[in-house]
Amino acid sequence: MRWRSKDKQRYYTWDRRHGEIEVFNSRGYHLGALDAQSGVRIKDPRKDRRIDV
Repeated sequence: MRWRSKDKQRYYTWDRRHGEIEVFNSRGYHLGALDAQSGVRIKDPRKDRRIDV
């Protein structure tokens, strides 16, 4: 499942395995992971993670 922010600068994907939200920028680069309940960033960006946008 994937969502896009209103300003189209961020993409959000649901990480079913870990129960968190992964955040990517508009170019597909990983920006970190958010807690699904609070929205607080819980993991730092990983350079090896990208999505096709």
